[in-house]
Amino acid sequence: MRTYATVYRKGQYRKFSLISFGKAAYPVTKTLSDFAGDLLTTGVTITKYGHVSKSEVPDKIEVFEAAHPILDRQGVMAT
Repeated sequence: MRTYATVYRKGQYRKFSLISFGKAAYPVTKTLSDFAGDLLTTGVTITKYGHVSKSEVPDKIEVFEAAHPILDRQGVMAT
């Protein structure tokens, strides 16, 4: 992941946003936020109930839990 952050810096990019959804969305979000640093400025993650661990992601990332694979109200509201 650190390589991608370097590419963005070399490409004159100063920020990017994250949109992540699905069962693996939370671990991917956590990993990206750990390595991207200040390049990651905003984001939203929608993941399955019970897939959010005790480790934190930055406040700039909104995390929603919802049903999977059957859509529920929480999933609709998060989307």
